[in-house]
Amino acid sequence: MPASLTPKPIVSVGNIGQLAADLLIASLRLDRQAMLDPSCLIPVAGGREEGEGVTTPLEVFGKPSSGVVVLQQRSPALSAQKTQFVEQLTSFIRSAQFSRVLVLTGVDVVAREDRHMSSPIYHFAPPSSGSPGPFLDRLTLTTPSYLRTPSEQLPPVPGSGLTRRVLGSLAEAALPGLAVGVLLQFVMEGDNRGDARFLAQVAAKVVDVPVPEWTEPPSWRVGLFGTPQEQTLYG
Repeated sequence: MPASLTPKPIVSVGNIGQLAADLLIASLRLDRQAMLDPSCLIPVAGGREEGEGVTTPLEVFGKPSSGVVVLQQRSPALSAQKTQFVEQLTSFIRSAQFSRVLVLTGVDVVAREDRHMSSPIYHFAPPSSGSPGPFLDRLTLTTPSYLRTPSEQLPPVPGSGLTRRVLGSLAEAALPGLAVGVLLQFVMEGDNRGDARFLAQVAAKVVDVPVPEWTEPPSWRVGLFGTPQEQTLYG
Protein backbone atom coordinates (compact mmCIF):
# COMPACT_ATOMS: atom_id res chain seq x y z
CA MET A 1 0.00 0.00 0.00
CA PRO A 2 1.15 3.58 -0.58
CA ALA A 3 2.57 5.30 2.47
CA SER A 4 0.42 8.38 1.94
CA LEU A 5 -1.08 9.90 5.06
CA THR A 6 -4.25 11.93 5.11
CA PRO A 7 -4.85 14.61 7.74
CA LYS A 8 -8.60 14.73 7.29
CA PRO A 9 -10.48 17.56 8.97
CA ILE A 10 -14.07 17.14 10.08
CA VAL A 11 -16.30 20.23 10.28
CA SER A 12 -16.44 20.82 14.03
CA VAL A 13 -16.52 23.48 16.73
CA GLY A 14 -14.42 26.53 15.86
CA ASN A 15 -13.64 25.09 12.40
CA ILE A 16 -10.29 24.16 13.93
CA GLY A 17 -9.73 21.23 11.57
CA GLN A 18 -10.30 23.35 8.47
CA LEU A 19 -7.98 26.10 9.70
CA ALA A 20 -5.23 23.60 10.54
CA ALA A 21 -5.64 22.04 7.09
CA ASP A 22 -5.37 25.50 5.51
CA LEU A 23 -2.04 26.00 7.29
CA LEU A 24 -0.71 22.60 6.22
CA ILE A 25 -1.73 23.21 2.60
CA ALA A 26 -0.16 26.68 2.49
CA SER A 27 3.00 25.84 4.45
CA LEU A 28 3.75 22.63 2.52
CA ARG A 29 2.77 24.33 -0.76
CA LEU A 30 0.39 21.52 -1.66
CA ASP A 31 -1.46 21.63 -4.97
CA ARG A 32 -5.08 20.76 -5.58
CA GLN A 33 -5.18 17.24 -6.97
CA ALA A 34 -8.91 16.59 -7.20
CA MET A 35 -12.40 17.85 -6.39
CA LEU A 36 -14.58 15.18 -4.79
CA ASP A 37 -18.34 14.83 -5.17
CA PRO A 38 -19.87 17.56 -2.97
CA SER A 39 -23.51 16.51 -3.38
CA CYS A 40 -23.81 15.47 0.29
CA LEU A 41 -22.50 18.80 1.59
CA ILE A 42 -24.02 22.25 1.96
CA PRO A 43 -23.25 23.99 -1.36
CA VAL A 44 -20.43 26.53 -1.29
CA ALA A 45 -18.22 28.00 -4.00
CA GLY A 46 -15.66 30.76 -4.26
CA GLY A 47 -12.58 31.97 -6.05
CA ARG A 48 -9.24 30.23 -5.62
CA GLU A 49 -6.47 32.29 -4.09
CA GLU A 50 -3.68 30.38 -5.83
CA GLY A 51 -4.99 30.54 -9.38
CA GLU A 52 -7.92 30.36 -11.74
CA GLY A 53 -10.94 28.19 -11.13
CA VAL A 54 -13.49 27.64 -8.37
CA THR A 55 -13.12 26.44 -4.79
CA THR A 56 -15.58 23.66 -3.92
CA PRO A 57 -16.72 22.05 -0.62
CA LEU A 58 -14.49 18.96 -0.77
CA GLU A 59 -11.00 19.06 -2.29
CA VAL A 60 -7.87 16.92 -2.21
CA PHE A 61 -4.45 18.58 -1.90
CA GLY A 62 -1.05 16.97 -2.20
CA LYS A 63 2.37 16.85 -3.81
CA PRO A 64 4.33 13.71 -4.71
CA SER A 65 7.44 14.89 -2.89
CA SER A 66 5.61 15.62 0.38
CA GLY A 67 4.18 12.17 1.09
CA VAL A 68 1.07 13.86 2.52
CA VAL A 69 -2.46 14.23 1.21
CA VAL A 70 -4.89 16.69 2.82
CA LEU A 71 -8.64 16.38 2.33
CA GLN A 72 -10.17 19.80 2.98
CA GLN A 73 -13.89 19.84 3.84
CA ARG A 74 -15.26 23.38 3.75
CA SER A 75 -18.93 22.88 4.62
CA PRO A 76 -20.96 20.48 6.78
CA ALA A 77 -22.92 17.53 5.47
CA LEU A 78 -26.61 18.01 4.77
CA SER A 79 -28.77 16.54 7.54
CA ALA A 80 -30.37 13.95 5.26
CA GLN A 81 -27.05 13.01 3.63
CA LYS A 82 -24.77 12.40 6.61
CA THR A 83 -24.78 8.61 6.32
CA GLN A 84 -24.13 8.71 2.58
CA PHE A 85 -21.31 11.23 3.07
CA VAL A 86 -19.57 9.04 5.65
CA GLU A 87 -19.91 6.04 3.33
CA GLN A 88 -18.36 8.05 0.48
CA LEU A 89 -15.42 9.10 2.68
CA THR A 90 -14.80 5.49 3.64
CA SER A 91 -14.99 4.45 -0.01
CA PHE A 92 -12.49 7.18 -0.95
CA ILE A 93 -10.02 6.01 1.69
CA ARG A 94 -10.43 2.42 0.50
CA SER A 95 -9.92 3.24 -3.18
CA ALA A 96 -6.92 5.49 -2.46
CA GLN A 97 -5.31 2.68 -0.42
CA PHE A 98 -4.06 4.99 2.30
CA SER A 99 -2.05 3.23 4.97
CA ARG A 100 -2.56 5.93 7.61
CA VAL A 101 -5.33 8.44 8.32
CA LEU A 102 -5.15 11.28 10.83
CA VAL A 103 -8.42 12.99 11.73
CA LEU A 104 -8.26 16.60 12.96
CA THR A 105 -11.24 17.83 14.96
CA GLY A 106 -12.37 20.25 17.63
CA VAL A 107 -14.00 19.56 20.99
CA ASP A 108 -16.33 22.01 22.71
CA VAL A 109 -14.34 23.59 25.55
CA VAL A 110 -17.55 23.75 27.62
CA ALA A 111 -17.45 19.94 27.86
CA ARG A 112 -13.88 19.89 29.18
CA GLU A 113 -13.38 17.71 32.27
CA ASP A 114 -10.74 17.89 35.01
CA ARG A 115 -8.79 15.03 33.42
CA HIS A 116 -8.44 17.11 30.24
CA MET A 117 -6.79 20.15 31.82
CA SER A 118 -3.14 19.25 31.25
CA SER A 119 -3.12 20.02 27.52
CA PRO A 120 -5.33 21.69 24.88
CA ILE A 121 -4.74 18.79 22.45
CA TYR A 122 -5.40 15.10 23.04
CA HIS A 123 -5.39 11.97 20.93
CA PHE A 124 -6.94 8.57 20.68
CA ALA A 125 -6.58 5.65 18.31
CA PRO A 126 -9.67 3.48 17.74
CA PRO A 127 -9.21 -0.22 18.58
CA SER A 128 -9.44 -1.04 14.87
CA SER A 129 -6.62 1.35 13.99
CA GLY A 130 -4.20 -1.39 12.99
CA SER A 131 -1.04 -2.75 14.54
CA PRO A 132 1.29 -0.38 16.42
CA GLY A 133 3.92 1.31 14.29
CA PRO A 134 5.87 4.57 14.03
CA PHE A 135 2.72 6.56 13.18
CA LEU A 136 0.74 5.43 16.22
CA ASP A 137 3.86 5.62 18.39
CA ARG A 138 4.33 9.28 17.47
CA LEU A 139 0.64 9.93 18.09
CA THR A 140 0.79 8.55 21.62
CA LEU A 141 4.09 10.25 22.47
CA THR A 142 3.11 13.70 21.18
CA THR A 143 -0.10 14.30 23.17
CA PRO A 144 -1.98 12.83 26.18
CA SER A 145 -4.75 10.30 25.66
CA TYR A 146 -8.35 11.53 25.45
CA LEU A 147 -9.76 8.19 26.59
CA ARG A 148 -11.05 7.60 30.10
CA THR A 149 -9.67 4.06 30.05
CA PRO A 150 -7.44 2.23 27.52
CA SER A 151 -10.33 -0.13 26.71
CA GLU A 152 -12.76 2.67 25.80
CA GLN A 153 -13.98 2.26 22.22
CA LEU A 154 -15.34 5.45 20.63
CA PRO A 155 -15.79 8.09 23.35
CA PRO A 156 -18.25 10.99 23.13
CA VAL A 157 -16.60 13.99 21.48
CA PRO A 158 -18.95 16.99 21.92
CA GLY A 159 -18.84 19.46 19.07
CA SER A 160 -16.82 17.23 16.75
CA GLY A 161 -19.40 16.85 14.02
CA LEU A 162 -19.26 13.50 12.20
CA THR A 163 -15.97 12.37 13.73
CA ARG A 164 -17.43 9.36 15.58
CA ARG A 165 -19.46 8.29 12.55
CA VAL A 166 -16.40 8.40 10.31
CA LEU A 167 -14.34 6.39 12.80
CA GLY A 168 -17.15 3.87 13.21
CA SER A 169 -17.45 3.48 9.45
CA LEU A 170 -13.70 2.90 9.10
CA ALA A 171 -13.85 0.32 11.89
CA GLU A 172 -16.70 -1.54 10.17
CA ALA A 173 -14.86 -1.46 6.86
CA ALA A 174 -11.86 -3.15 8.52
CA LEU A 175 -9.49 -1.95 5.81
CA PRO A 176 -6.34 -4.10 5.97
CA GLY A 177 -3.19 -2.31 7.02
CA LEU A 178 -4.95 0.99 7.79
CA ALA A 179 -3.82 2.87 10.91
CA VAL A 180 -6.21 5.55 12.16
CA GLY A 181 -5.47 8.30 14.67
CA VAL A 182 -7.40 11.30 15.96
CA LEU A 183 -6.14 14.66 17.21
CA LEU A 184 -8.69 16.64 19.22
CA GLN A 185 -8.30 20.23 20.39
CA PHE A 186 -10.51 21.97 22.93
CA VAL A 187 -11.68 25.26 21.39
CA MET A 188 -14.53 27.73 21.37
CA GLU A 189 -15.96 29.84 18.57
CA GLY A 190 -13.89 32.90 17.72
CA ASP A 191 -10.49 33.74 16.29
CA ASN A 192 -8.82 30.32 16.38
CA ARG A 193 -5.84 31.05 14.15
CA GLY A 194 -3.38 30.52 17.00
CA ASP A 195 -5.10 27.28 18.04
CA ALA A 196 -5.04 26.09 14.42
CA ARG A 197 -1.30 26.70 14.19
CA PHE A 198 -0.75 24.63 17.33
CA LEU A 199 -2.91 21.78 15.98
CA ALA A 200 -1.15 21.90 12.60
CA GLN A 201 2.26 21.78 14.30
CA VAL A 202 1.27 18.72 16.32
CA ALA A 203 -0.20 17.06 13.21
CA ALA A 204 3.04 17.65 11.30
CA LYS A 205 4.99 15.95 14.08
CA VAL A 206 2.64 12.97 14.12
CA VAL A 207 2.87 12.48 10.35
CA ASP A 208 6.64 13.11 10.50
CA VAL A 209 6.64 15.84 7.87
CA PRO A 210 9.04 18.77 8.41
CA VAL A 211 7.62 22.24 7.83
CA PRO A 212 10.46 24.74 7.13
CA GLU A 213 8.24 27.78 7.69
CA TRP A 214 4.60 28.13 8.69
CA THR A 215 2.72 30.26 6.18
CA GLU A 216 -0.79 31.62 6.59
CA PRO A 217 -2.99 31.49 3.47
CA PRO A 218 -3.55 34.91 1.84
CA SER A 219 -7.30 34.48 2.40
CA TRP A 220 -6.74 34.69 6.15
CA ARG A 221 -5.53 38.25 5.82
CA VAL A 222 -8.45 39.50 3.76
CA GLY A 223 -11.40 37.16 4.20
CA LEU A 224 -11.27 35.13 7.39
CA PHE A 225 -12.89 37.78 9.59
CA GLY A 226 -13.54 40.47 7.00
CA THR A 227 -11.58 43.65 6.43
CA PRO A 228 -10.40 45.61 9.51
CA GLN A 229 -12.68 48.33 10.85
CA GLU A 230 -11.78 51.91 10.00
CA GLN A 231 -10.14 53.10 13.22
CA THR A 232 -11.19 56.73 12.70
CA LEU A 233 -14.74 55.59 13.50
CA TYR A 234 -13.66 55.26 17.12
CA GLY A 235 -11.95 58.63 17.43
